[in-house]
Amino acid sequence: MTSYFSPILYVIFPLLFLQQMDAFSQGEFEQFDSLIELSNFYKYNELDSSLKFANQAKNVAEKYNNRLLIGKAANQLGAIYYSSGRYDKSMDAYKEAFGIFNDEVDNPEELAAAWNGRGLVLLGLLDYEMAIHMWERSKSLNLKIGDTVSLARNYFNIGVAQKGLGKIDEALESLFMAKKLLEKKPDPFLDKMVPNRIADLFFAIGDLDSATNYFQSVLADSSHLNNWEKSFTYTGLGKIAFKRKDFQSAVKLAEKGFLYANMSHAFWDLERSSKLLMTAYDSLNDFKKALHYALINKANNDSLYNLEKTREINQSNLKLAEVKNQQLAHEKALILEKSRSNKVWNISLLILVVFLILLLWMFIRHLIIKNRFLKKLEVNHAKIKQQKIQLAHQNKLLNNINNSKNELFSILSHDLKSPINSIKQILEMEQTGYFEENDKSEVINLLRLQVTKTDAMLDSLLKWAKSQLEGAEAQIVSINLPQFVESKLTNFDTQLLLKEISLYHKKTSVPSALVDKNHLGIIFQNLLNNAIKFTPRGGTIEIRYSENDQYVKLRIIDSGVGIDDVDLNALQSGNTAIISKKGTDQETGSGLGLLLVKQLVAYNKGLLDIKSHPGEGTEVSLSFLK
Repeated sequence: MTSYFSPILYVIFPLLFLQQMDAFSQGEFEQFDSLIELSNFYKYNELDSSLKFANQAKNVAEKYNNRLLIGKAANQLGAIYYSSGRYDKSMDAYKEAFGIFNDEVDNPEELAAAWNGRGLVLLGLLDYEMAIHMWERSKSLNLKIGDTVSLARNYFNIGVAQKGLGKIDEALESLFMAKKLLEKKPDPFLDKMVPNRIADLFFAIGDLDSATNYFQSVLADSSHLNNWEKSFTYTGLGKIAFKRKDFQSAVKLAEKGFLYANMSHAFWDLERSSKLLMTAYDSLNDFKKALHYALINKANNDSLYNLEKTREINQSNLKLAEVKNQQLAHEKALILEKSRSNKVWNISLLILVVFLILLLWMFIRHLIIKNRFLKKLEVNHAKIKQQKIQLAHQNKLLNNINNSKNELFSILSHDLKSPINSIKQILEMEQTGYFEENDKSEVINLLRLQVTKTDAMLDSLLKWAKSQLEGAEAQIVSINLPQFVESKLTNFDTQLLLKEISLYHKKTSVPSALVDKNHLGIIFQNLLNNAIKFTPRGGTIEIRYSENDQYVKLRIIDSGVGIDDVDLNALQSGNTAIISKKGTDQETGSGLGLLLVKQLVAYNKGLLDIKSHPGEGTEVSLSFLK
């Protein structure tokens, strides 16, 4: 009986095992594909969610050591990091995918995607020529495999880069080629992106009718139109209306573009639409709204400036990564060369043995000479060791001086930012025609007074900075706080006037405080700037005084937006700069102000206390020894 069923069992069990393995592999692919689909779904609206699902997909691929899936996940991560502006991580991900599909796994589609992604990173870094080179490599692969949509994407990207190089005719030719390919095989996202960029190019060369037709073709079918493209389209139509001097239509269209830009949190689109609204309202003589959007445009310009700095940092990191990769490649080449030379070393070993015997004889002969040399070497080593100690001490002193320099520059830039911004706002309001003729004399006097105050403040700060760099310590003197504060309040007249804030200085008789005069000026400048920044138009700020057995107190109380518990705890306990938040009029900052205040208060043996609740204002108390 056993012999009869044995052949059958030998056939059945392997088949069952293969069936289970196939089901296991199928489940693995399904889980991976589901996570990639979720990542794609959130890619244009919620980058954090998209990144989370892409990382989960890569974890699944790595768990089963599936190189094909690991490469696909790397391409997906590269696209997400590119969209978020993290170009160094994006390039690393695309290089990982390129390594897999160029050397290990034969998959032309994913290899073409890796070439395309590397080109996108270079586009983000404004290296247009090299980006086009990458897309040409991707395009040749897509031509071989017949992937029409990916080929259209290549032409689209090349057109964007050609526009960046100022080659408008070539850019139009590339975009029309992408459009022609999409007519054969549509793509829900590229179908909207291509005509939008064609319209933008026609606007650039002054063909307003063609630009209008292409923008309107995008809006004709909005089923797959994301907020980013809607903002681009409506703002583009608004620019055409403005060009035709139809300012009412320009405002309506730009407001739609601004709405969708807000929904997509895109700084570039917010800056583009707010700039159009500012100029359109100015043309309609609605200067109040023009000023409103001018402030928003400035805030978004500041954000774009920060993004530009981040882009420069990413570019530096990318170059550093390239250097490290070159070093690794060089080390790998050295290892290979060493492996090839092992045979030569084996042959040389016999010669080396003979040479060592001769060397031993020479060593015995010259032993006395060597001992004398070693004694001299020990003396020299002791001298070198002493020199190293001296160099280490000098380096420590240089680092301390450099740290002091950085802190002084932070103080100078932070204290000068608010008065300079006030001067800039007055000039912008004058440029837009905000002031009446009979107000201009008063405005000029106000501007002259602000410049005089700022010049005096800069002179004072530079003298103090010079003393600090020369090693001077805090100069503790006795100061009458109400008189000192009264002398400083005129520096804030312009800021208070622009935001229509009422300031009440309740001077009371209190003992003098022991504090460095320059430190106190910097502390008060920062705290009152923050109070103005986070107090809405029409709000109030009070300055009061009190005392106890040991301290004289100065309190600044505002009716601003307040601080939540999380940020308040960070301010009270942290010793590093926090992320700066925008003020009630979209004012920006560096996040260094309160950190500098805490350090200077500590230098003067004082106390800093902050009380606040969201929506109920903030009270900051400074306590200095009597």
